[in-house]
Amino acid sequence: MLDWSDSDGARFSHPTFPFKVLYLGPDKMTCFWERFGQELLDQNPADRALSEKEVAERVWKQVTISADPALRLLDLRDARVQRQLGADAATFLAAYEVTQAWALALMTHPANIQGIIYNSRLNAPNHCVALFDRVAVAPGAKSPLKARVLALKPIDDASFLRELIREGIRFPTLLDFAIKGSKSSTSRLRSRRRGR
Repeated sequence: MLDWSDSDGARFSHPTFPFKVLYLGPDKMTCFWERFGQELLDQNPADRALSEKEVAERVWKQVTISADPALRLLDLRDARVQRQLGADAATFLAAYEVTQAWALALMTHPANIQGIIYNSRLNAPNHCVALFDRVAVAPGAKSPLKARVLALKPIDDASFLRELIREGIRFPTLLDFAIKGSKSSTSRLRSRRRGR
């Protein structure tokens, strides 16, 4: 049920790393921008669009992290932690080659860090969590993670879609469907009126 990633197209994961990564955000908008933001920012601001398929494939998942036992998460938002690492705030917002190198170093560090807390690059001032799948537990042991799929999918989440449209993001397939749907409804209505 959890989507552990080893994609090299993500900030802290790579197919060659010892652990996969679970990316989490505090709210729907942060999760959306972390997943689709770079693709949208690469587009002309007047033409930013996503296909219905890209959104329809997604589901909202709610993940709860147990406090007992507490996970060992390194808070990369903390300036003191950054200085101890010889890094700064920009380090973990840099190109993927840089952030992935840091992720590998943290995954293989003797402190056995289980994940990191970091600033969202595309939905500041929110933060995100990247868990390394070393948090997976032995069979029969209690998992610190609980996840459930929410009933409402992003494609059906009207308030979420309205917010994206307010930000200038278009969904051409949905718009085409809405236009075609309203035209066919109008045609049926005219046919009924003529038949009366």
